[in-house]
Amino acid sequence: STTAHWSVTVADTSFCLGTGASWHAGASADPAVCVSNTSQLGTIQLTHLASEIGEVDYTITNTTTNAVIQAGSDATSVKVGPGDYVVTAATVKQGDGISTASTFNLTIAAAVANCTVSTALVGDPSGSSCDNLTSDTTLLSWVHVEGVEHVSYRIFPAGDPSASTALAAGYTSELPGDYTVVATADDGYTLDVAGDRSSTTAHWGVTVADTSFCLGTGAAWHAGASADPAVCVSSTSQLGTIQLTHLASEIGEVTYTITNSATNAVIQAGSSATSVKVEPGTYVVTAAAVTSDDGISTASTFNLVIDAAAAACGTLSVLAFTGMSSSVGLLGLLLAGGMLFLGLATVFIRLASRRSTNRRSTT
Repeated sequence: STTAHWSVTVADTSFCLGTGASWHAGASADPAVCVSNTSQLGTIQLTHLASEIGEVDYTITNTTTNAVIQAGSDATSVKVGPGDYVVTAATVKQGDGISTASTFNLTIAAAVANCTVSTALVGDPSGSSCDNLTSDTTLLSWVHVEGVEHVSYRIFPAGDPSASTALAAGYTSELPGDYTVVATADDGYTLDVAGDRSSTTAHWGVTVADTSFCLGTGAAWHAGASADPAVCVSSTSQLGTIQLTHLASEIGEVTYTITNSATNAVIQAGSSATSVKVEPGTYVVTAAAVTSDDGISTASTFNLVIDAAAAACGTLSVLAFTGMSSSVGLLGLLLAGGMLFLGLATVFIRLASRRSTNRRSTT
């Protein structure tokens, strides 16, 4: 034949291996974040496999300005401003090669925020107390933090940062006690805490109280309840007494509700009684001010136990005459009766003797 045909593949030899070892290369871009109120930086991540450390260098060039940001470095990451970049990988040793792509075109996206405001105004967190009752929440014990953009919160019991948990903005239920609240600003922001803009974190000590003990907006009244053990009131029943506190100067200002803890039966609902007879068992007593704006200055809930009588109630065998029981009492009664008859017999004998003497004297 006077002609011949061949299929030929043309490759970019920048990807080719050298005559020595072959190494991996790679590069990626992380978008920029604010690092001050006037600047933001992104990150170019450079691949260095653990087994290939020191075998590949990277050169980074800004494609807009042609400025070389990094020339032949083995850095693993480089901070750069938003923009377009070309990253070129090269082997450290002559004769080695790159087994992957060796050129990477990357874009560092600008931060969403414009970084013109770097401070986040943060107010002091607060814990529930009798001084800051609020209608914004029905929680009895809580921590409150302001919802501020670019600020996150955590909370932990005082002295135990290992128990730290995330704290949402607004009111969060917490058990009564002492806590530490930590506010942290997002990258690129600082906190403005009462005019101090020097830090990205702030700490507060917060005490949380149970506001069920707090006063209302009016007068303050006392409450109290105690239990007297049961005594037998018949052969088949026994009753104890719940004593309810009503100071002499506060009569009619506080009412009490009594509930049987075992059955949830309401024994007394909102009464001003000073004492209530109840059977042995466990009870919860709740005090409330009669006037809605008033409050209770002491504890308002009391858990009480009415103990049963020491001995079971039944038909009593005690004899009223002797105060003794059973055969001992009966024996005592018989002995007393015998002595009574003996005494009467002696009297009759003496009387008969005197009459006989008198008759002889008359004769």
